[in-house]
Amino acid sequence: MTGIRKANADDAKGLWQLRIDAINGQCRGHYSDDAMDRWTEGQCTQAFADQVSNAFYLLEHHGRPLVCGAIIDGQVEGLFVSPQHAGCGLGKRMLKHLEAVARQQGLTRLTLESTLNAAPFYRSQGYQGERIAHYQSPRGFTLDCIPMEKLLLSPS
Repeated sequence: MTGIRKANADDAKGLWQLRIDAINGQCRGHYSDDAMDRWTEGQCTQAFADQVSNAFYLLEHHGRPLVCGAIIDGQVEGLFVSPQHAGCGLGKRMLKHLEAVARQQGLTRLTLESTLNAAPFYRSQGYQGERIAHYQSPRGFTLDCIPMEKLLLSPS
């Protein structure tokens, strides 16, 4: 397993598939079948590829992405873990990396919109939030989410 690295445009299709696998593997049962189908349909878009090359980080094994995530406008975005590796600490490792990146950017607070299933993980990492809100996907559908935030302390 290699270390976390900055993603590039060539990684976009692999991260799109990681996204789909993670959603299908970890969110099913928390959202309707219709929402799941809409959320995972389609191909990797140019907008996603642009986000990947501009902001995403990944950790891979033998060229296969296992976890990815980004900081975009002070928000944790696209933290996806391969279902085969969920619960192994990779999500925590990526989140700590993203928090370090945020500190380097001078951010003192991070926000995110957690899926219903991921909220306990984020709470275990110091994020706070309980209220259920509605995430409006740029792809034209709405999902329940939990807005969360964490104040970033300077590393000791």
